[in-house]
Amino acid sequence: MEERIKYLWDYLSSELFSLPGEHGSKPLFNPYFDLEPGLDQAEADRIRRENLRSYFTSFSQLPRTLVVGEAPGWRGCRFSGIPFTSEFQLLSGELPFSGGISSNSGRLKREASATIFWNLMHPFYPHFLAWNCLPLHPYKPGLPASNRHASTRETAHFDPILRKFIKILEPEGILAVGKDAQMSLTRLSFDHTPVRHPSHGGVKTFGDGVEEFFRKMGILPS
Repeated sequence: MEERIKYLWDYLSSELFSLPGEHGSKPLFNPYFDLEPGLDQAEADRIRRENLRSYFTSFSQLPRTLVVGEAPGWRGCRFSGIPFTSEFQLLSGELPFSGGISSNSGRLKREASATIFWNLMHPFYPHFLAWNCLPLHPYKPGLPASNRHASTRETAHFDPILRKFIKILEPEGILAVGKDAQMSLTRLSFDHTPVRHPSHGGVKTFGDGVEEFFRKMGILPS
């Protein structure tokens, strides 16, 4: 694992991996600590941590850029542990890293946004690392297999983790995917390039923004 990414891993191990999720009217699920018996395998939290470690270990050099997303989706990062990545992709052999399955449904989870993301971003790997401004999965009360739009207050609570994440990596450029990511980076006073989230008809706008971002960074698709 690259030296700074190893430092980042150690930081997340101490600050995120042992953090219980939230229950109540605005529940948050921590993929790296929590377990949902009806959805997860017995050691799902460990599997997701190992998946993230596999992703981090895939970088032999420090990536030049950081891509910040919004929050784990229940068909993607909530089960894979890797931002913008689904279980199906982990086993597809199409990505430069792999991982294990944490869900117990017997059917690999697929996420449309994750598929779009890697279709467009793969040519620019390994020059970017992806993370979410809110690393916990927001879901509707009583419905753990759902997505919920987190409040600004919920997302802002995790600003210190995002700040430290960026301070450790010191990326040359930051791409903010979606309004929540843009708001987080603005609150933290980090320069960034905003781009529309690829969901709900935003594929072309997202793709154009990605290409323009990497072109300005002098990074060509491989």
